[in-house]
Amino acid sequence: MTELLKDMFESWLERIRSPFFGSIALSFLLINWQAVFFLLFAKVPVSTRLDYFDENTSVWTLAWLPLVFGLGLALFSPWLKFAGAWVATKPLSLLNQLQNDQARAHRIREYEKMAEEEDAKALYEAAAEQRKIDAAERLEEAKNVGDGAVKEELLRERESNKNEPSSNGPTKPKLSVDDLTGVEVEILRTSAAANAGMNIMDFVENENYISNVRSLISNFSYKRLGVDTGSALKNLVAINLVSSKMYPSSENPKGKSVDHYSLTAEGYSLSDSIFE
Repeated sequence: MTELLKDMFESWLERIRSPFFGSIALSFLLINWQAVFFLLFAKVPVSTRLDYFDENTSVWTLAWLPLVFGLGLALFSPWLKFAGAWVATKPLSLLNQLQNDQARAHRIREYEKMAEEEDAKALYEAAAEQRKIDAAERLEEAKNVGDGAVKEELLRERESNKNEPSSNGPTKPKLSVDDLTGVEVEILRTSAAANAGMNIMDFVENENYISNVRSLISNFSYKRLGVDTGSALKNLVAINLVSSKMYPSSENPKGKSVDHYSLTAEGYSLSDSIFE
């Protein structure tokens, strides 16, 4: 008996879940809710409740109207869902576009950071190559001297800092500003204002130096800036206006020494005559 009642109850629930039967049942409750509520919950004798139910219901309210409204609701419900989905299409499209724009902007920022890192890496590699070339040329010059002691003395003299003025007063410059390029002049200006020796990265990261040199370099780029600065420093070392000495640098990822450049006595003398 229990299994039979259980099966009947499940069968009833299954019918209620059907769109048609569910809509009809909902319509029945909406149309006859007062009579049903009174019948089930009124604190009066059962005969009174039944009489009230009979007086406030009819075949139309119990059968025809629930059937008509239930079928109409079941048929209209999919169109109502479609209308809701159509109305939501525009805001969902705008939301997806906003999310895509944010993701695109994030990717662009990441690409810009990667490009800046690549430029800095290229600049560093160019400076490293220039240092290797300079070191090879100095070694070749030392080898051409012949005598080992003289060779070591020459290397020490070329790489020593000659910033202290002579006891007989400043030496008269042998060169003039007309003998220098614009980049070389700006290197003298920046070095004279510095309190210590500068490596090539100190120059290419100096805002005043970049601002002054930008108009002197055609097709300006930071890679071109590093190459032209390294070439100018090499020329200034060759004409003894700048000295070069190797110092350890914490900025070097491999912990190797890098060239630091300082004005020689002749370099200070020439810079004083130019910028006084």
